[in-house]
Amino acid sequence: MRSIYPYTGGKFYEKDRLIPLMPIHRWYGEVFGGSFVLLLNKPISEEEFGNDLFSCLISFWETLKSAHLTRLLWKEMGRTLDSRYIYQEYMRKEPSELTKVDRAYRFLYLIKFGFSSMMDTYYSPLSNKIGKLKDFIMVWENTARSLFDYHKRIKKVKFCNYDFAKFLDKMHPHPDKFLFLDPPYIDTHSYDKGYYKEGKFPKDRYPVMRDKLEEHTKGGTKWMITCNQKNEIFDDMSNIIIKLIDRRATLNINKERPLVR
Repeated sequence: MRSIYPYTGGKFYEKDRLIPLMPIHRWYGEVFGGSFVLLLNKPISEEEFGNDLFSCLISFWETLKSAHLTRLLWKEMGRTLDSRYIYQEYMRKEPSELTKVDRAYRFLYLIKFGFSSMMDTYYSPLSNKIGKLKDFIMVWENTARSLFDYHKRIKKVKFCNYDFAKFLDKMHPHPDKFLFLDPPYIDTHSYDKGYYKEGKFPKDRYPVMRDKLEEHTKGGTKWMITCNQKNEIFDDMSNIIIKLIDRRATLNINKERPLVR
């Protein structure tokens, strides 16, 4: 299952190699949600938690947890047009002033038809080609129909809108707990430009993350983190496994990325 929207740094092409690395656990936490593609594809755990700092993203998934709101969103999507004007209008709207359904609709429309999912630059799927005139309808209708599949998978997931440090504090260490972290990668195009929806991710946050994970390790929590080869912050940690994998590169992100567990 792909994520319902495109997302920079999503792990769809790596999921078949990442999910088998997950140890047996009862409670699962995804610290940097983004596309939530691993959560969507992994076996269901006893309890699952999805976190992201981007409030509009979390609000969208909270909407899909409700069967009623999912159906209202599906109906609303049936009246959509491909329009730069509509896109710019939604960009100007303040999410906090919208209903849950309208806020979810705004998020999905902006991220689905923004260039490289950046939500600030309109990019029509028509691509200025007459032969692709039906592409918008096809893409949007397929997305609308898929809403109910996503609702079924995530309806019991607990979503959170915290900074990673606060989320890790709330997820108290436990031997039956497993955490997956996919933070911004150092010295990449996305990292430098602040393409993580809520701004840049300062390098001094990595030592904080390492210390939080050390605390979880002492309490028996198992965890896995993806990072690029320029990130050496975890090299001095004991009892970790580093695995190099090739990945499909986008936005000039390095093809080699070690996995630290």
